Amino acid sequence: AGMFCAFCTMFLLFVTFGLFNIIAAIFLESTVRGAAEAAKRKYTDRLCDKRLWVKNAVQFIRCLLKHDGCGLQVPGSLVDHVEEIANLDVPRRVIEEVIQADPLARQALDELDIDREDQRKLAKILDAGRS
Repeated sequence: AGMFCAFCTMFLLFVTFGLFNIIAAIFLESTVRGAAEAAKRKYTDRLCDKRLWVKNAVQFIRCLLKHDGCGLQVPGSLVDHVEEIANLDVPRRVIEEVIQADPLARQALDELDIDREDQRKLAKILDAGRS
């Protein structure tokens, strides 16, 4: 009878712990999945935020235009000089120097969720003319 009680006790403990582990795993999986979906939704919302993109793109362009090697001075609003800015040929070294030296440029790129590693390659990506 003592052996039977010990066996029943061990069996109940095993089943109880096993059941709790399964319930905890299911709960944990659904929590992690929900957090991942929320993070993805937040990231997608940031990518679709036109104001965020415009604000930081303008900030980065202003940083480029402040550099002496850029070749264009734009006083006031960028909107008044859109055609000149669009036709501007910015040398790769200027882009690299701005990204390395200007914290506002790096902050704008960070806000655009451009990884720091990709920021180092940005001059090569943006320099279609290979200047």
